[in-house]
Amino acid sequence: MSIIIGCSPSTGSSLLRRILNRHSKVFCGSETTFFAKEPLYNEWDKTKHKVFKSGVLGIPNAGYQHYSKVELEEDYPIKKATIKQMIADASSLKAFAKAFYEPILAQTGKTIWIEKTPSNAFLFDKFLATFNKGKVIHIVRNPLDVITSLYKRGESLYEAVATYLLNTAAAMSCIAHPDYHLIRYEDLI
Repeated sequence: MSIIIGCSPSTGSSLLRRILNRHSKVFCGSETTFFAKEPLYNEWDKTKHKVFKSGVLGIPNAGYQHYSKVELEEDYPIKKATIKQMIADASSLKAFAKAFYEPILAQTGKTIWIEKTPSNAFLFDKFLATFNKGKVIHIVRNPLDVITSLYKRGESLYEAVATYLLNTAAAMSCIAHPDYHLIRYEDLI
């Protein structure tokens, strides 16, 4: 099963990721940003070579914050050269995800993969259309707490409010889809 988490930053997605990753059947690693890049859904063959490039040479994440680089932390036990080969060999984002997650699931003994990147929220519809039987999780938190957290992390008040509103509205555009699931941060804690 394929699942992505999307949200506004500072809503508790890292906490949710850690909780889900403790389940015996779920692998939920840190952010990859693979599923937050619209060109990878629409023009895989034309854009896949840009996955590890940054700045104007890379593929920006969808949404307000245009982060473009893919950085994989120690959660993913696959070497960058191997991932580049997987990307080159894959015929689509879905085929790449299968090649990327299958060895991780086999190594960990888990059966479900989840990826968490806040800007996934902007592409819930693309993910659900691409990954049949896929699911999306939208985590929300009291807006005042989110905006305060973003502001304390260095965003201007305008940026903090815009980030919260745009990410949340984008995710909620799929609220009627049967594979959209809403989780409240306050319920987690």
